[in-house]
Amino acid sequence: MKPQSTPEVVRAAGAVVLKTQNRTPYVCLIHRGERKDWSFPKGKLERGEPAPVAAVREIAEEAGLDIKLGRRLQSVSYEALGSPKTVDYWVGWVRQEIGWQPSREVDEVKWVKLSEAAQMLTYQRDRDLLNEVTQYEKATEPMMLLRHAQAERRQAFRAKFKPVPPPDSARPLTNQGLRQANWLEKILHAFGIEDIYSSPATRCIQSVTPFSLRHFRPISVMPGLSEEFVEYGPEPSQEIARTLAAQPRPLVICGHRPLLPFMASAAAYELGVGVPDTALPPSAYVLFHRLVSGKSLNAVSVEAGAVHL
Repeated sequence: MKPQSTPEVVRAAGAVVLKTQNRTPYVCLIHRGERKDWSFPKGKLERGEPAPVAAVREIAEEAGLDIKLGRRLQSVSYEALGSPKTVDYWVGWVRQEIGWQPSREVDEVKWVKLSEAAQMLTYQRDRDLLNEVTQYEKATEPMMLLRHAQAERRQAFRAKFKPVPPPDSARPLTNQGLRQANWLEKILHAFGIEDIYSSPATRCIQSVTPFSLRHFRPISVMPGLSEEFVEYGPEPSQEIARTLAAQPRPLVICGHRPLLPFMASAAAYELGVGVPDTALPPSAYVLFHRLVSGKSLNAVSVEAGAVHL
């Protein structure tokens, strides 16, 4: 007898979208006419699409809202139409309403008081997810430590310019790295990043250039983030990370694998959390979700992500 194959897990993403009106918190729920249920907006990932990008896209399509993502919530797994399904969720905050029209899938969108939403939700898994969101939830300020996208290999780069190759800092991204950079643009936008800091290396600048150009954000080039500083010590990159961690601005720092552990430890110390794993592949990141409390910033959660092509 031929063994049965294990069904592939369906990947999806969504958000618990919040807003405050007259000091009262509200959450966005959708009603699906065919299934006759109330739930949070979500949807399947498209081919190659990172989950945060899918979450923002689906909320725009299903609820007519342009959102930015806050802290990561639990992932929810269940069986849907005979196949296993996993949905990644974030807290979402409205940037603007872009217009909504009823569709075959979603026939009603409703803002419900947070305290009353559990009564409307059809599924227990959604009620459990709602329990992660507090009555006094506030928007967080993201700080992303990003490893540059895939670059040309050192030996291949040097071989092209024999006998006198240019400095390693001139090594560019590969075609795959350029495709990763285009996805990174969407990820940075999904989390509401505004300020860009980068190593002077070409591969780092290229990794954040699509975001810079599309959203008219200048790139602040920081010599202290250069990989060449490793042999002299990590202190410049640590100081940059520590200083920026204390600034309540949504920002990304694009740098190199050898310096990321030092930068992450400095940021984590400043923000009062444990040091995250920074063994990151190209185009991967660690993201601190920081909450402003008085004159200080503290990380309420840390997540990791990457572009997978």
